[in-house]
Amino acid sequence: VLPSKRPFPSSLNDDNDHANNNDTSQSVLPKAKKNPVTPKRKADPQVLAIRRSIQQCCATRNIHAAWQARQQAQEQGVLLEAQSYYNLLSLLCGEDDSDGTEIHVGTPKASLEKKKQNENEKEEKQQTPNDTTTAIPVLPLANRRARALELQREMQEQRQLPLGETAYTALIRLSCQCDDEQGIPANFQRAQQLLDQATADPHHVKVKLRLYASLLQAYCG
Repeated sequence: VLPSKRPFPSSLNDDNDHANNNDTSQSVLPKAKKNPVTPKRKADPQVLAIRRSIQQCCATRNIHAAWQARQQAQEQGVLLEAQSYYNLLSLLCGEDDSDGTEIHVGTPKASLEKKKQNENEKEEKQQTPNDTTTAIPVLPLANRRARALELQREMQEQRQLPLGETAYTALIRLSCQCDDEQGIPANFQRAQQLLDQATADPHHVKVKLRLYASLLQAYCG
């Protein structure tokens, strides 16, 4: 004879129902409040205008127009961004790069179609003997070094802006250049000092191979 099933006491059933109710109440958590989105700070229109002007000069490698934009900013009391300083330094060192590489920052990247169009235009100009376009005059090495030193002092002493890897690379490249016609030798000592400063500041300088390339090439040459 099987034992008859006896129902649980009502008190046990009440306890279980109460426990289930507690579990469901604990599992439902209140929704976290979303932090209010802080509006982005709008850049000064004058700063943006100077930035675009210098970037356009980087695209055409026109250091003269870029330097005029920098002088215009000084006359208007506009403080340059760190990116604009990097662009100017890159232009100052890039006019005499033997390897043809550029280290411009913030220069608008052209699409593949635009690059092909520019290459085709260059080929057409080379094939046209009567080209009346005026070439941009090359700034002498002594002037470029003096302007680069002026920018470096302005960044570090007046603005307290850190020199990033781009700035150090440009300064080192410029120090490694020489001008035999004007009798200006390469300043390897200054280049080595700049390299030591860059490697001693890992917080602001993310070292890349190009930082060493100019000095290594100069020592090997």
